[in-house]
Amino acid sequence: MGSIRLRETDEDIADLLSMQWMEYAHIYLINITPPYRSLILTELNEALSFQSYFGGNQITAADKAVFRALRHIMEQLTFQEKEKYLHLSRWCNTMQNELENSRMIQFSRSLLY
Repeated sequence: MGSIRLRETDEDIADLLSMQWMEYAHIYLINITPPYRSLILTELNEALSFQSYFGGNQITAADKAVFRALRHIMEQLTFQEKEKYLHLSRWCNTMQNELENSRMIQFSRSLLY
């Protein structure tokens, strides 16, 4: 009897990433405290520096979960603070345009500094 070789597909990898980021949102973003805010935003920004969404190249449930958990934090940031997290700000702007019908988070249209 031959052995069965399991092969991960792009869809499998996207599903795994989605689950990972949903868990991340549940653990780290629900009760984010000021001392850790900058660290977490930097981490999220770096994750988005090489991909469009947390699950890869398309919106996943993880993106929706992270956005909902992060929305109130991004609303509180100044334009200058949002600029420090350029990839995260781009992603948030994309997500709010795709998902939200409520008040929009304001982003600068050009770099300030």
